[in-house]
Amino acid sequence: MLGLSGLHSIHFAVKSLADTRDFYERQLGFVPLFKASAALAERSGQDSIVYGGGTARVCLSAPKNETCKAARYLKQHPEGVMSVAFNVEDIQHTFKTLEKNGATPLSDINVAGDYKDFEITTPLGDVQFRFIQAKGTPFAPGFEALPVKERGVIPWIGVDHLTCNMRTIKPFVDWLKDVMGFEQFWQIEFHTSQLEAGKTKETGSGLKSIVMWDPKSEIKVASNEPLRPFFRQSQIERFVEDNRGAGVQHIALGVPSAIDAVKHLKKVGLKFLDAPPSYYERLPARFKEVGFDIARVKEPLAEIQKNNLLVDGSKDGYLLQIFSDELREVSDNQGGAPAFYEVIQREGDRGFGYGNFRALFEAIEALQTKR
Repeated sequence: MLGLSGLHSIHFAVKSLADTRDFYERQLGFVPLFKASAALAERSGQDSIVYGGGTARVCLSAPKNETCKAARYLKQHPEGVMSVAFNVEDIQHTFKTLEKNGATPLSDINVAGDYKDFEITTPLGDVQFRFIQAKGTPFAPGFEALPVKERGVIPWIGVDHLTCNMRTIKPFVDWLKDVMGFEQFWQIEFHTSQLEAGKTKETGSGLKSIVMWDPKSEIKVASNEPLRPFFRQSQIERFVEDNRGAGVQHIALGVPSAIDAVKHLKKVGLKFLDAPPSYYERLPARFKEVGFDIARVKEPLAEIQKNNLLVDGSKDGYLLQIFSDELREVSDNQGGAPAFYEVIQREGDRGFGYGNFRALFEAIEALQTKR
């Protein structure tokens, strides 16, 4: 519909580029690829650097003055994602289609040689969507390529999906459908307070989640809202409060081997959420319930548990996934992003870990309670 051809980049607003270097370069194993030239930094009022892992591109911008885009974002929010950029085949077609569908562009199409782009507002508050048609431009005008001395240790594949949190998902889901032309891909509704008959619980964390996608480019965007009871205790609601509004909760990065990736990431100090021991105790029974043969998992279950990976299966195959601590915890910066990264290995399963949501929520709930 829009002619999307892939995800271009994800743009974070941060307070200091120096404070993010250790996480992206040493812990996450991304490679610095581009930086804003002195002229661009002066013109935009912010210093920027682009890190890459596989096809994933993460641009970080830190304010040089109080009126730049990053500064305006940081006045309203902690560090976090302020825009998501998509590659398009024909930007004129994309612009006209979005405008016809009711989108709100921030400007006309900007042209700089073979590079063309524009941004639109979204129901995610201060998060904007950018659309880019670029031929022969490595990243964006005004960015200088950095010498790549070595490849990253981890063979990242790229961004598997984005997940956004908000207090109510219908406006965003409807907007993705009606304006962006996305289709529904997956859905789940879950609450950790769901216990055996006769038992009660005073707290819990729940959500309704709907995944939308663009079938042609296979870009996937998940949307979460809190679920009653205990709406205000839900980790989704807590993210919205900590982020001071709706936003991107996590970025999922694909890898060929989750065990190898996590072993290295833990070795260099990256912390992950712990699944409760009961998760692995229930694993065989849960797979039996959904009709998945656990013998199809080629990785040893002992290694999966040792590395605290979550595993889910379907008729199509299985997946392994794990979630990092929030970025503010990683950097010990309480003004940092409440967002985090996911590591995911897909072995035929195209879903989102239906059976893993309870374990994830219990882990995040325990971390938030501790904090």
